[in-house]
Amino acid sequence: MNMNDSNTLGRLIYLFIYLGFICLNSRVTANEPENYVLTIETAKKIALERSLNLAAKKEQVEVSHSLQGRATSKFYPTLESKLGSEQGLTGKNEQASTFGYLAARWNIYRGGLDVTATRTASLETKRIEFEYEMERFAVETTVEEIFSKIIYLRDICRIKERYIEINTQQQALARQVVARGGGSQSDVIEFEMRLATLKSELAQMEQEYQAAFIKLKLILGEKLTAQPSPTGELQHQHLKGQLADYVNQTLVETPQIKLATLDFDIANHKLTAAKGRWLPQVDVEGRFGSLPASDAGASGKLGSSVALVATWEIFGGFDASYEVREKLSEKAQADWQLKASIQTLLADLETQFSELTTLQKRADLEKNNVRTAKKFYDLVFADFKRGYKNSGDFIDAAQAWYDAEIQRKKLDLEFVEKKLYLEKQLGKRIISNPMKDLDDDEKEKHAP
Repeated sequence: MNMNDSNTLGRLIYLFIYLGFICLNSRVTANEPENYVLTIETAKKIALERSLNLAAKKEQVEVSHSLQGRATSKFYPTLESKLGSEQGLTGKNEQASTFGYLAARWNIYRGGLDVTATRTASLETKRIEFEYEMERFAVETTVEEIFSKIIYLRDICRIKERYIEINTQQQALARQVVARGGGSQSDVIEFEMRLATLKSELAQMEQEYQAAFIKLKLILGEKLTAQPSPTGELQHQHLKGQLADYVNQTLVETPQIKLATLDFDIANHKLTAAKGRWLPQVDVEGRFGSLPASDAGASGKLGSSVALVATWEIFGGFDASYEVREKLSEKAQADWQLKASIQTLLADLETQFSELTTLQKRADLEKNNVRTAKKFYDLVFADFKRGYKNSGDFIDAAQAWYDAEIQRKKLDLEFVEKKLYLEKQLGKRIISNPMKDLDDDEKEKHAP
C-alpha cells in the first residue's frame, strides 16, 4: 500500500466516524421533544430539576455539614507519631540520640470553645438548609409568576385578535350603511384607523409574549429550539382567611424572621466563644515509645509518660478583649435587625393583604362590568343596523366591551403577582379559592 492509498483509507475511516456521530446525534435529538404541552406544575418540576442556583445551594449545604463535622471533631483525641534525632548543646561529648514514639493528646477543657463552636456550626447548617428550601420555593414562585404572565399575554392577544375580527365586521357593516345612504365614507375610514391601531397593539403584545416565553425557557433550562406550549387559565381568585390568620405565624415562620433569629443565636454563641478565650485550657498528654534522651535517660530506651497540662494565656496583646467587644456589637446588631425585621414585615403584611383584598373586589366588579358591556354592545349593534346609532357610538360600545375584558385580565394578573410576592414574604402558600368565570352562571342555567 502506498502513501496515497493510506491517506485515502484514513479519509474513509474519518468519514465513517463522522457520519456515525451525526446519525447517533440525530437519534438522541429525536428522542428529545422540541414541542410539547406544558402545564404550570410540570414547569415547576422541570425548573427544580435543572436549576443551577439550586444545585449550587445544595453543594453549600454539603459544605456546611462538613464544617459541622469538623467542629465536633474537637471532642476526639489526637494521635500522632514522632520520629527524629536529638543533639544536646550543653556538653562537648554528648552524642546525638534518636527517638520514635506515639503521642496522644485529649483536650478536657477549652473554656467552652468546642461546645460553642459545635452549636454555632449546627445553627449555621440550619440557616443554609433553610436558605436551600427558600431557594426551592423561590424557583417555584418565579416559574408561576412568569407562567401566569405568559397566560395573561396569550389571553390578551386572543382578545385583541377577536376585537380585530369584530372591527372588520363593523367596517363591513358600515360599508353597507353607507351604500344605503345612511352614513358617510368617514365612518368606514374610522374603522380602518382603529384596525391599524389594534394590529400595532397586537404586535406589541406578541413581542412581550415572546420575551416572557424566553424567560420561561431560561428558567427551565430548555434549548433555544424547544417550543413548549404553555397551557392553563389565569383564574380569578379570592383569598381564604383573614389578616389575623397570618399575623401569628409571621413572628416565627417567615423567612426574614427565621433568618434574623438564627443570626441572633449565632452571634450569641460567637460571643460566648470569645469570652471562653479568657479561661484556661486543660489537656491530657501521653507518650509511649523510644523517647528522646532528655526524657528517657538514654537513646533508644523505651519509655512512657502521661501528663495533665493546663495552659492559661496571661497576656495576648488584648486580642481576646477586642474580640469580645466585636462579638458584643455583632450580637446587638443582630438583635436590632431582628426587631426591625418583625416591625417591617408586619407593616408590609398588612399593606399587601389590604391591596389583595381590594384587587379581588375590583376584579368582582370588573367581572360584572364585562357582562354589562357585552349586553350594551349587542344593543348598540342592533341600533346601528337600524340606523339609530352612528359609527362613533358603535366603536365606543365595542371599545367599552374590549376595555372591560382587558381590565379584568389585568386585575387577575395583578392579584396573582401580589399574592406571589406575599407568599415569598411569608415563605409559604396562601390559600385562595378560584371564583366562577364569566360564563359559568349562563352555562349552569342551560345545563341539562
